[in-house]
Amino acid sequence: MNLNPSHSQTPQFGNNKSQTTAILHREPTYEEMHGKPANVFANISAFLLIAITVLALSYMYLRSSEKEIQFQEEQSLARQAEYKGVNQ
Repeated sequence: MNLNPSHSQTPQFGNNKSQTTAILHREPTYEEMHGKPANVFANISAFLLIAITVLALSYMYLRSSEKEIQFQEEQSLARQAEYKGVNQ
């Protein structure tokens, strides 16, 4: 009879296999040390995309501001004309 009861349901394995390989250290490659060479075309394209987006948003903001100022001036002139007509 077994004097030490096992409460675990895990199986018993015969040998312990190591999870490490025979090669523990290797020198880093050139790419790992210095990175990949820069792709100039991709960098220029990304910069132009960002620049065009910023310029377009700036233009839209300025254009809408000009239209808002023009609209407010027209409303102001219309109210002034209406006020002059009422007071005369």
